[in-house]
Amino acid sequence: MFLRKRWTRKTAARIATLGLAVGMTTMIRPLDAQAQQSLSLEGRGGIAVPTGDLADLLDVGPSFGAGLSYQLSPRVSLRLDGDVDILSGVDADGSGPEAPDANIYHYNLGLELKLLDSEASPWHLAANVGAGASTLDFDDFAVLGTPVDFNETYFTANGGLKVAYNVARNVDVFVGAQAFLMFTDEADTAVFSLLRSDLDPAGFDNAWTIPITAGLRIGI
Repeated sequence: MFLRKRWTRKTAARIATLGLAVGMTTMIRPLDAQAQQSLSLEGRGGIAVPTGDLADLLDVGPSFGAGLSYQLSPRVSLRLDGDVDILSGVDADGSGPEAPDANIYHYNLGLELKLLDSEASPWHLAANVGAGASTLDFDDFAVLGTPVDFNETYFTANGGLKVAYNVARNVDVFVGAQAFLMFTDEADTAVFSLLRSDLDPAGFDNAWTIPITAGLRIGI
């Protein structure tokens, strides 16, 4: 199921908080034109693809994100990003009951490097790497009659590529793909093997999602 069955209050609150944080940054006004071009805001949306063990629990679903970047040099920028993947549990296939829905929140700090950036061309290619944390927030579910509230935060590494096209001064549209590697705890994730018999009873120590998104980037 592509869209989540229900939109939880917790989801709305976290996205509203993220929007407020990004909105507050627009209140900062640099003192000169050069400083204005060093900051940019980004909004994006698309789909998130769970891979590895997460693919046995969650389906492809929508993904949304926002970012703030500060230009350190003509080719290198410091980035602060927040993303949320909204994923539905996979349908039962005989190996166990339907898995619970989940939201996965990513918070990352990293660097972006322009690989192709020519004043003669409106096209740009950039790569980024970063690290931070991800929160896996599953809907409450029951295992052998015992309720489980799985809401855990883990260290995350991420990287991606982006192709952008300059449509106006300080305004780019882009498409890109990002990979988030979450270093999960086997002791935590072992509980999912009681829902899905095809999962390792010992749990899994890493999980991936790959958001593929399009968006808009504006220099401020």
